[in-house]
Amino acid sequence: MVEIIPKSFEEIPAWQRILLYFLIFLLIAIIIIYFLLGNLQKESETYFQSLEERLSKEKAPQIAELKEENLDYKKKIEDFSLLFEKHILNKKFFDFIEAKIHPKVSFSEVNLNSQSLQASLFGLTDSFLSLGQQVLIFREDELVKDLILSNVSIGKTGGVEFDLSILFKEELFNHLTTPINKE
Repeated sequence: MVEIIPKSFEEIPAWQRILLYFLIFLLIAIIIIYFLLGNLQKESETYFQSLEERLSKEKAPQIAELKEENLDYKKKIEDFSLLFEKHILNKKFFDFIEAKIHPKVSFSEVNLNSQSLQASLFGLTDSFLSLGQQVLIFREDELVKDLILSNVSIGKTGGVEFDLSILFKEELFNHLTTPINKE
């Protein structure tokens, strides 16, 4: 059966109406805040990009200077590394000579040419015997290739003055080359 008589609607309680209006207001507020925050984010990104552009424009000459200075230092370091690789320790040569000197022989002048593997020594000793022993000491060493004794004379004080030219084998100077650690 169909009822034609309208029924009365039940009235919605007040707390539910208040809750409905509050939720509608909250939804509208969230939508507005969402768009405001999106707009603020775009403005912030634009601002930071402009700051970065200004910083890069201001620092570009300084950065270029620093890079050029770093390249100069790098080249200097490479040059020094090359020098150290080819450097020969003359101190070890003098240690070799010191170990081979006869007790009665002294050298007042030493000229070393490590490139030609040659040393010229000007010396003084008290006798021809000690000079002969000194020459023999050098000749018997396996690192000495050739030896030339010249300008032998009796000195003003009574000793024997002489010049000694020594030609070394390459092994002596190969042994003296400084190793460079590249770590």
